[in-house]
Amino acid sequence: MPISGLFTPGALFNYATIVETGDEIPEISRRLAQGLSQPGGFVAHISIPTPIQTTPCTAKSQFGFTRGESAPSQNTIAESVRPRHGFTRF
Repeated sequence: MPISGLFTPGALFNYATIVETGDEIPEISRRLAQGLSQPGGFVAHISIPTPIQTTPCTAKSQFGFTRGESAPSQNTIAESVRPRHGFTRF
């Protein structure tokens, strides 16, 4: 698997970072909330190394996340079931 672009924003991700300390959590949370609030989709990659995962974090995010209900449009559904050249539909 190529790793080029895996840890940086660009072609693959709108936002990517490697967490180095728990103190970064509020800023990462802010950036995620900002990105998720934008229309058109948002893809993020947050790499949390094992030593950080096993360290207690005292930083608190000031942003609450809620799960929004979303559904694809009728056009998206129709497009996803449209037969493609070279693919067999079962």
